[in-house]
Amino acid sequence: MDATVKGHRQRLRLRFADHGFDGFHDYEVLELLLTYAIPRVDVKPIAKRLLEIYGTLAGVFDASAAELAQVSGMGEKGALFLTLIRQAELRYLASDLPGKKVL
Repeated sequence: MDATVKGHRQRLRLRFADHGFDGFHDYEVLELLLTYAIPRVDVKPIAKRLLEIYGTLAGVFDASAAELAQVSGMGEKGALFLTLIRQAELRYLASDLPGKKVL
């Protein structure tokens, strides 16, 4: 892996560790997530491409794994990882509902 790419990934992780997603652009959110699924590749262009295609973070997370896998650079592993994030979010939200009144 190019040292500048490795350093950039580490800087993104440290920024998140210090401040959460405060100050992150949407492409940086995707970029940070993709660093865990796509090794040894500059994922910034992939993150920006996803937002160009799907418009928003919600659009990206609502896309199917098959659709995401068609985006250049994503591959099956990256696509599955992003759909896993969405499914984990849905499971998390549903786990907080039992016993609560829903309008």
